[in-house]
Amino acid sequence: MENFVLYKNYKFIENFEKCVNLMDLKSFETVYEMRSINRAAKNLYIKPQGLGSIIRTLEKKLDITLFERNQHGVTPTAGAELLHKRSEGLIEQFEEIQNEMEQFKD
Repeated sequence: MENFVLYKNYKFIENFEKCVNLMDLKSFETVYEMRSINRAAKNLYIKPQGLGSIIRTLEKKLDITLFERNQHGVTPTAGAELLHKRSEGLIEQFEEIQNEMEQFKD
């Protein structure tokens, strides 16, 4: 029984590390829309290296390549197109929830 609990907790930790958060999605969307990590980073007020790291981590979490990189910027892959289609609605829902939760703050 104890081994099952340890295994179950390990699986939770393993899956938790693969979770995508709102910052991941907003960062992805900005790069997707601007087709450039440098311009997106400027828009998000972060360093390009930091944004590149966020995108690489997101790609690792999803186990897909989201952007083809070149000297002129980035080109979304088919996986990025699907994520873009889905993430727009998710971001809006997250923001609505955050706004609705404001009424419960002390």
